[in-house]
Amino acid sequence: MNFISKEALQRIRKEYPVGARVELTKMNDHYRTDLVPGCKGTVRFVDDILS
Repeated sequence: MNFISKEALQRIRKEYPVGARVELTKMNDHYRTDLVPGCKGTVRFVDDILS
């Protein structure tokens, strides 16, 4: 597993706090065909694992 630096994680959590609204701009997962650019969601948490 890859992990993000503590500094980068803090920066992302500050930029995208819980409750922030986000919009999908790009998706590269052939199994999740229900998610397309333009889908909107709400941030519930930011974890420290990179894929």
